Amino acid sequence: MRKHTLVKLLCLIWAGCALGSLSGCNHSKNQNQAENNTDSTQSISKNYFKHQVKVKHARNFQVEYHGNYKVVKLLKPFEDADDGMQYALVQRGTPAPKGFKKSEIIEIPIRKVITLSHTHVAFIQQLGQINSVQGVSTPQYLTNATLLAKHQKKQLVVAGTGMEINNETILAAQPDMVMASGMATNAYKQYQALISAGVPLVINSEWLEKTPLGRAEWLKFIAVFYNLEQEANTKFDKIAQAYQRLVSLTQKVTEKPKVVVGLPFKDTWYMPRGGSFVGKYLKDAGADYYWKDEKGVGSMPLDFEAVYGKALKANFWLINGSIKSLQDVKDRDARFGDFEAFKQQQIYNSNKKTTNQGVNVFFNDSVVHPDWVLADMVKILHPDLLPDHEFVYYQKLPSSQN
Repeated sequence: MRKHTLVKLLCLIWAGCALGSLSGCNHSKNQNQAENNTDSTQSISKNYFKHQVKVKHARNFQVEYHGNYKVVKLLKPFEDADDGMQYALVQRGTPAPKGFKKSEIIEIPIRKVITLSHTHVAFIQQLGQINSVQGVSTPQYLTNATLLAKHQKKQLVVAGTGMEINNETILAAQPDMVMASGMATNAYKQYQALISAGVPLVINSEWLEKTPLGRAEWLKFIAVFYNLEQEANTKFDKIAQAYQRLVSLTQKVTEKPKVVVGLPFKDTWYMPRGGSFVGKYLKDAGADYYWKDEKGVGSMPLDFEAVYGKALKANFWLINGSIKSLQDVKDRDARFGDFEAFKQQQIYNSNKKTTNQGVNVFFNDSVVHPDWVLADMVKILHPDLLPDHEFVYYQKLPSSQN
């Protein structure tokens, strides 16, 4: 089916150009312009970018500024590869620099974007550019009110479902850019048809960052495509300052409660390592996390018995999922009732905010609000430090559903 769609796609592009179709030839025209611009010898002395971003916490992208263009470098676009990528962001109406592939050249500021990850939407919302979002994939998982309303009115491009993308729909929409997550190199292959057709495709790998502030700083990554560096710097500085204020509070605590996180999935308990961004959250919240000394990022696959034997006496239990009550927890496995956190009713879930469709806002929104997440955790573990804080994402599980 995928092969058939790709063949059909290429035929449509060829036929559209042969007949002089506007929708089919625009991308070829853009490619030719990019090629001509790349060969231009015109020297640009004017500095088009008064404001610049300075990356402080993120480790996976860099930005360089030149007269009329920026070079954005991804140091590790994909989890399973170390080869970097780059993009040349060229101010509209000016020639592109030499030394870049046509697929690496993107005119800015962008006006229309299709995003294939809902976490990107949160960043775009923070920059005040939500109306630039032309389309998304898997719209059933939307949590942004503006985009939900557009989707209900059928004004939002549905770019795909799950791992499948709709190349023909994306091409017809003619976005200035498509933004995708850097999951794996094999997944990147599915975008080659779009790239060959002249659609600017950008990889966003914020999820590979090791710290909450590192992830949040990808606000600056997205901002450079809009020429909104000043706004991104201001907003991120406020987030970072609020986060660091909370860390300064927890650094003074002498008693750190023991914490376990998550729930098993198909008999495997994926426990975050101490070096992961979740481990960093727990450390900064003043927790004594059982797996804090496990080096590296990501999670470790553990069986139930391994967690049961180590974390049975945990004071607090933090989960992210659809669980709504203590009874739900015990219904999954009666042995959960043996945990001290269960007995003391100290289990918290990050499902306080959901849409009318039941989608958890935390998964899409929290990446750009690490200060809110940390404040919730501090309130749970050390409530006396934040007596006036109201939970944003987390809530204590009741005994049973009402």
